[in-house]
Amino acid sequence: RGLKPLIHNFVGAKGIYPDKYIWNTISDFVRLAKSDNYDSAEYRRFIAENFTLQKQLHSIEEIINKHDNKHVNNLQMKNHSVKEGIAPAEEQPKNPSSNEHEWIYPDEAFSSNPEIRINVLTQEANKQLSSGCFDIAETTLERLAIMTRHSNDAIINKLVELYQRRDDIPKIQSIWKRAAISAMESNNLNKFLDNCYISIYSEIMYSKNHNYRYFKIDQDINAFISLSAKAHPLNKWVQENKKKADSNDQSKKLRIGFLLEGFSQTQAPIRAYFPIAEYYDRSKFEIYFYSRWFLGEEDAKNQKHDVTARFFEQKECHVRTPDNRLSPMGQVDFLTKQIVKDEIDILVFQTTYFVPQYNFISCLRPAPFQARFDHQQPEYCSNIDLDFTLSKMFLESANKTSEFPISQDNTSEAAIIKRNDLDIPKNAIVLVSSNRDCRYNQKLFWDEVVTLLKRHQQAYFIAIGLSNCENLLPETDVELKKRIITPGFRTDVMSFMKMADIYVDIFPSGAGSSLIEAMQAELPVVSFGASYSKLWTVNDESVAEDYIVIRDLIIPYGNIDKWHNIMDRLILDNNMRKEMRKEMANRASHYKPMNVVSRFFSKLESSFHEKTQL
Repeated sequence: RGLKPLIHNFVGAKGIYPDKYIWNTISDFVRLAKSDNYDSAEYRRFIAENFTLQKQLHSIEEIINKHDNKHVNNLQMKNHSVKEGIAPAEEQPKNPSSNEHEWIYPDEAFSSNPEIRINVLTQEANKQLSSGCFDIAETTLERLAIMTRHSNDAIINKLVELYQRRDDIPKIQSIWKRAAISAMESNNLNKFLDNCYISIYSEIMYSKNHNYRYFKIDQDINAFISLSAKAHPLNKWVQENKKKADSNDQSKKLRIGFLLEGFSQTQAPIRAYFPIAEYYDRSKFEIYFYSRWFLGEEDAKNQKHDVTARFFEQKECHVRTPDNRLSPMGQVDFLTKQIVKDEIDILVFQTTYFVPQYNFISCLRPAPFQARFDHQQPEYCSNIDLDFTLSKMFLESANKTSEFPISQDNTSEAAIIKRNDLDIPKNAIVLVSSNRDCRYNQKLFWDEVVTLLKRHQQAYFIAIGLSNCENLLPETDVELKKRIITPGFRTDVMSFMKMADIYVDIFPSGAGSSLIEAMQAELPVVSFGASYSKLWTVNDESVAEDYIVIRDLIIPYGNIDKWHNIMDRLILDNNMRKEMRKEMANRASHYKPMNVVSRFFSKLESSFHEKTQL
C-alpha cells in the first residue's frame, strides 16, 4: 500500500529492514514519524523487490533443506500466514473430516520410518495451516518439534507464531528453552545462549501487551548454563590463570571490575554506576568497567555507549570493550580473558541471569570474589558471594546480602514546570507518578485513581512516562479524563516532581528510583508495603519499605481502604503534607551519592577480606 514503515528494533530487525526505517527509543520514533521524508513508491518497491511470495518460500525451503539434522533434510515447511484476517498463501483441499478437531492423518503418518513420518506430518501441517485449522496444526508441529529434537528453526518459529496468536507467552518461553537445550546438546553454544536470551525475554519480544507478567527467573536455564560452563575448556584455563585471592598485602589497591550489560545512556540501570565512578576512593581502589558491546555497533551508537565510556575514563576508570562485533561465545571468551588479564580481585555483575553470557562467565569465576546487583528480582545464582539487593529478597537469596546502592544527585537547579502550561489550576492538588509506559498497565491502580479523582474534584494526576491512558481507564466522564495528564517519556522528571504535591506509587507493582527522586523533591510518597508471605514476583513488588521508612505513608499490602484514607488526608490537610515533606527531605540525605558509594565500597571490601582470609 506504500505506507511508511516505522519498525521497532526487535531482535533481527536490521536483517530485514534498512536502518532508516528502524527506531530504538520513543524520541527516535517521534523524529521518524514527524519527518517530511515520505515516498510511497519507495516503500512499495522495497516490498516488491525483497518480499515476494516466491522469494519467501524459496528462502524458507533453503534453510530447512540445509539443516544438519538428517531427519529434516527433506522438510518442506511453507510460509503460510497464521494471522487472523489474512488469507493463506496457498489454498489446499480441506481434510475430508467434517470436524477440524478430528483430523484424519494418512497411513504414512504412522510409518515405522521417522523420515517418512516427518515428511508426511509436514505436508499435513501445511494443509492444516492453509485450512485455518490452527489448533490441529499446532499439535502436528509440536509432534514435528519433538521428532526433530527441537533443532529445526522453521518448526520452532512457526509454533511461536501460533502461540503468539493467543498471546501464550509461557508456551513461547518453554519452546525457546527447549530449543536452547537442543543447541547445547549439539554443542552449538552460540545458538544455546541466543535461544536462552529469547526464552528469557519472550514476553517483551512477543507479547501483544507486555507488563512483566512472565518475567521470572528460570532455574533450569541457570542449571544448563552452569553445566555448559563447567564443561567448557575455558573453565580449566581460568582456574590455571586467574589471580589468586590475597588480602594480606594491604598496600596494594583492590582491583574492582564492573561487568555491565552495556553503557546505554537511555537505560535507567546505568545510573547506579555513575556515582561509583565519581566518588570511589582512588587511593584504595582501581576501577574497571566491562561491556560485551562493540562501541561501533549501531545499537551502541544510537544509545551513546561511547559517551558513558568517556565519562568512566574521565573519572580515572579503565574501560574494556571488544574491538569488533562478537558472537555470544566470542563475548564470553573476550571478557573472561580480559578480566583474568586485568587481575581483578572483585568482579561485580550488573546481572547474571538476564544476560546468559554473563551467567556463563559467573560460572567460570574469573575473579576470586564475585558480587551482583539484583536490580529487579533475586536471580538465584550459586556463583555469587555477595548480593546487593532489597530487603524482601534477603529471604530468597542463598548468598550474603547488603543494601542495594541506589543514589540520586540533588537536582535543586531543575526548573519547575508551570501549572498553567498543563492547564492545571493554581490551587489544584497535583498527584504524580513516574515509571515506564508498560508498568502503568495495572487495572487495580487505575480503578482506584479514578475513584479518588471523582471524590476530589480539585485533584489532578500526572503519569510521567505514560503516553496515553485511554485503554487503561475504566469507563468515566470526559471532564475527569481532563484531570489525568500523560506527558510520555521525559528526561525532566524532577521538574514535574517540584510542581506536584503528592507522589503516588503505582501498584501492585511499584517504582524504584522514582521514589528517591520524589523524596528529593520533598514530596510525600504513598506506597504499599511488600507481602512477605509470597515469593518475589516482578508484577507484584514494592520497595517502599527499603526506601521510605516513614510508616505513616506505607500502606499494608493489599489494604486499599487504608490507601484511600491516607490519600484523602494528604489531599485535604496542608499541614500533614508540610510535615511529610520535612521527613522526606531528611530521609533523602541517606541517598546522597557520596554516602551511598562509601557504604557500598566499605561492604564490598570487608566482605572480600572476610572471604579471602578463611
